Amino acid sequence: KKDLEWALHLLVYDENLMLKGSTRQQPKSSATASLKEANTLIMKKKQEQISVVAAIMIVQKHWRAKLPRKIYRKMREAALFIQKFYRHITTLRMYREVYQDVLKVVKTVQKVFRGWKGRNAAFDRYTSIVTVQKLVRGRLITMKLKKDNWAATIVQAAERGRRCRLAFALVRDLIICAQAAVRGWFKRKIAMTNRKARLKEYREQIFELWRRANTPLAYRSKFWLLFDGSGFLHVAVHEDELEKLWKDLGVFKGKEDMWLHKQYSTLESNVSEDSGDGIQLKPMSNSERTSTDFVGILDKGVGVG
Repeated sequence: KKDLEWALHLLVYDENLMLKGSTRQQPKSSATASLKEANTLIMKKKQEQISVVAAIMIVQKHWRAKLPRKIYRKMREAALFIQKFYRHITTLRMYREVYQDVLKVVKTVQKVFRGWKGRNAAFDRYTSIVTVQKLVRGRLITMKLKKDNWAATIVQAAERGRRCRLAFALVRDLIICAQAAVRGWFKRKIAMTNRKARLKEYREQIFELWRRANTPLAYRSKFWLLFDGSGFLHVAVHEDELEKLWKDLGVFKGKEDMWLHKQYSTLESNVSEDSGDGIQLKPMSNSERTSTDFVGILDKGVGVG
């Protein structure tokens, strides 16, 4: 490896050979080239050392000059301060009276300015306080107004709700009354129609049974005159008359035959008056013939008039 150690070793070795007078012969070209290369390498290293030494000297120079410069600056500042103070003292001694008058004027001006500034600051503080008070009072009044408005709204809503509920209840009661009246009218109309139809059937049966029972004409006339209406009382009287005639004619002999009273209505549409003796029946359905032959019972218990 060709470095500084190699170059020094080569030069020292060559000088030792020259001092000893060695007769050993080396090729001139190779020896000369090696010596030149060693010298070149040594020169480069010397130049690098010189550059490093120069840099170190520059750094030392700047470092050594820093302390004197610092001392010089301090001494200069001290000298300038002494000069300034001396000139100030000299000026004061020369213009002491003028300075006193000017100082009085300056103090007066400062006093006036400070008073004006203080008054302005006090006025600004007063204005700020008044503004804050105004805002706070306005806020309090606004909150109170909102609460009052809310309370008034609640009271108004409650009153309006009460009136609406009262009106709704009245309207609902009127509607219910009207509906009840209409329904009652319809029911009464239907009930009256049913009563009239039932009374018509009852009268046809009563007339037929009177004819079979040989009821006197005077009794028949009084009955028709007294019970010629269509009310519930007339229906009840007609039913009682039918039950009385059934018992007189022996259609139902005991309590066990009283259930036939409910089923006798099947005969109401089947019994019709005949021109001859007895009665004539319309055709009956199978359900009407399941339990009892009402015509047979009627023919057995009733004599032909």
